[in-house]
Amino acid sequence: MTKFLPIWLLAGLTFLHNESALANSPTTVILENHQLMLQYNQAVRLDRILLDAQNQDNLVQGLNTYHEGFRLFASDKDQQARSLLTKVKKQLNTLLHDENYHRAAKQLLAQLRLYQYGYREILNLDLDATRIKPELNPILAGQYRLQLTQRPDSIVLFGLSEQQKIKFKADYTIADYIQNSRASHKKHHSYAWLISPEGNVTRVGYAYWNDESTHIKPGSALLVGFGSNDKEIIQLEQEIATLISMIEGSTL
Repeated sequence: MTKFLPIWLLAGLTFLHNESALANSPTTVILENHQLMLQYNQAVRLDRILLDAQNQDNLVQGLNTYHEGFRLFASDKDQQARSLLTKVKKQLNTLLHDENYHRAAKQLLAQLRLYQYGYREILNLDLDATRIKPELNPILAGQYRLQLTQRPDSIVLFGLSEQQKIKFKADYTIADYIQNSRASHKKHHSYAWLISPEGNVTRVGYAYWNDESTHIKPGSALLVGFGSNDKEIIQLEQEIATLISMIEGSTL
């Protein structure tokens, strides 16, 4: 007679097996600021990686303490970033043939070509926070790249006639930055996409009728899109904003 384990027990055994395999997986982290590699014989907690990275930075008198702008890329998932880039470029190339979107599509294609992209893990990279809250301190296994950064003094606008870097001002809202940009044709749009230094993406109103008076952090990026209510265009804008959050090797 064949004996069967209860489904709940099989699920438990599978979970334990996967957890054990993860714990025994080696982990490497390339510190992009210094071209050094941290190597671990097994999976490691995020706080250990952050501590080791900051200790290495301190050895060379680094000033990379702006954890909001730290970026952790998963090498094993980079294909997802490449696939997203290919999809976005294909859609933008299609819009080049639409007179309503031609100008913005051409600008965005030119701007997106300026960068390299990697799969960014959206994690809280504040060392203190990972130590205080266990839920912010996951176990990591595999190959990663970590980029530390100093506190920038600017924000970047995408989707305008040219990519623009504007000096950060604590009292400025999104509407203020766009109003002071070199793109008068975009000042009358209603929404922009905010890409925070941490990599979070949010659609924010900034017109007189829907202004959310949103203040942003230094190192943020703003995407001013097509000014359309079409759902497919809005989805494309969100994917472009996600790509911007995945920019690697540049502090914008």
